[in-house]
Amino acid sequence: ADSGDEYYLKAYAQTFTYAQKIKAEFVVVHTNEGYHGEAAAVKELVYQRLTEVISLAQSYGVQVVIENVGLRPCGSLLFDFEEYLALFERYPQALALLDTGHAHVNGWNITETVKRLQKKLGITFIYVTHDQEEALSMSDTVVVMNNGEIQQIGSPQDIYNEPRNAFVAKFIGDSDIVDGIMEKDFLVSFGGQEFACVDRGFKPREPVQVVIRPEDVDIVPPSAGKLTGLVREVISVSYTHLTLPTIR
Repeated sequence: ADSGDEYYLKAYAQTFTYAQKIKAEFVVVHTNEGYHGEAAAVKELVYQRLTEVISLAQSYGVQVVIENVGLRPCGSLLFDFEEYLALFERYPQALALLDTGHAHVNGWNITETVKRLQKKLGITFIYVTHDQEEALSMSDTVVVMNNGEIQQIGSPQDIYNEPRNAFVAKFIGDSDIVDGIMEKDFLVSFGGQEFACVDRGFKPREPVQVVIRPEDVDIVPPSAGKLTGLVREVISVSYTHLTLPTIR
């Protein structure tokens, strides 16, 4: 933020014009890596600039996403975490893009705070995380990405129970993936046995990949089971707030 900069609105106007041209719905706004001057004066300048930019964006039919405004490495924060989140009470027209990197650098435990404030403010939060538990526990909708490409969008339950591909199945939770045959709706076969499943819409006898979660496995006497194996290790894992036995 620099009060001597007379060209930033022209630059944003060009950006919003381009966003309008390519039919982009959102433009991300963030601050530079450093700031100069007294913090209080710079904060007021940031408030002024955000007001102007959000108003300008609305005139172009574009929504502003505020990303990490004023969040800097430890020791040079313009806004602390609570002040940062308070921006969205001041600017309810904007969306929030939160990156866990800044939270971890500054020692913030933000999971519960963000969820509480999201409910209080009633605005959309875009929360970027590599933590599976955070994604599953905090979100109404999860977007799983790999190398910049969206792999699946859905509720936490859908992402976990109905992964669209092998990447999502392996990325979210523990799983084994085996080759199988979709015999018909709700019936799949692998290992020489048939098993009930929750899937449908495949062609008869279509080859598929079968995702087996730890909680899908029941340990029973050999005479009552379909597949035989040897229990080598028993550990506990937790996903979606459930503690599940994992057999290896």
